[in-house]
Amino acid sequence: MDTELCLREGVEPLCEIAERHGVSLTFFVNPGRAIDRALLLRETLARMAVRGKSQRAPAFGSVKKLGLGETLYLLARNPRTLPVQAAMVRRIIDGGHEVGLHGGHNHATWQRHACQWSRHRVAAEVAWGKACLEEAAGWAVTSFASPGWTSPPCLADTLASQGFVVIADTRDERGVPEKLRTPSGDIASVPNTLAGEPGGAGYLESHKAAGLTDEAALEELDKTLVDRRPYLCLYDHPFYSGRHAAGLFERIVELVLERGYEVVTCAEAGHRLLANGRQS
Repeated sequence: MDTELCLREGVEPLCEIAERHGVSLTFFVNPGRAIDRALLLRETLARMAVRGKSQRAPAFGSVKKLGLGETLYLLARNPRTLPVQAAMVRRIIDGGHEVGLHGGHNHATWQRHACQWSRHRVAAEVAWGKACLEEAAGWAVTSFASPGWTSPPCLADTLASQGFVVIADTRDERGVPEKLRTPSGDIASVPNTLAGEPGGAGYLESHKAAGLTDEAALEELDKTLVDRRPYLCLYDHPFYSGRHAAGLFERIVELVLERGYEVVTCAEAGHRLLANGRQS
């Protein structure tokens, strides 16, 4: 979740669906600001200067997803997610779900620049975000996902040194949780396997942007489920799936359970791996 709006409007419908079916979700929350205006302007100008389309999965633009009013509000105010939406973070915890950290002071600057930051800068960003999120949640935060999967080389060790159990920074459709050994201790890498590719768009969003009906999207997912893979992890933005595709999300939950899968949080998947005492 990279915007205040994501928490404000996307979370409640997803929590209600999950709780109706007795499953728990993981929400990765950025506690800071969503955009860097100077960076956004430079990237917009750069895209205008380049002809042709980038190689990315189908996805909707910001105005299509947020609406014009919310898009203008984001550009003008660029509010910090916390403490404005602290109550919604607590609601996630109270519902039996997990809250993980999604970057530090600014989602966009982490996504674009974190791989060039010093170890000290990365550690400071993580420590700030963890403190903010734990204050809001009233609960230990032990899972981390980088904005845009931008994972600095020092990140796994930095996270282990600050008490994190899970890092969710890879995309691999055949991936399974893997134990990473760092100087500061072991941490579980929990990959995303279901996302819009290439580029890592949201799974539900990419299917709907491509023009698929709910039935076609479910049929495609079911082919993966009947393959009986030992592990699957579906990624999407709560704002899109909660506001625009809640019906499809509920049918996905129902289908996953019908196929005999157990639904757990990222933290639970990581704890199980680490408890095994061996590398996956």
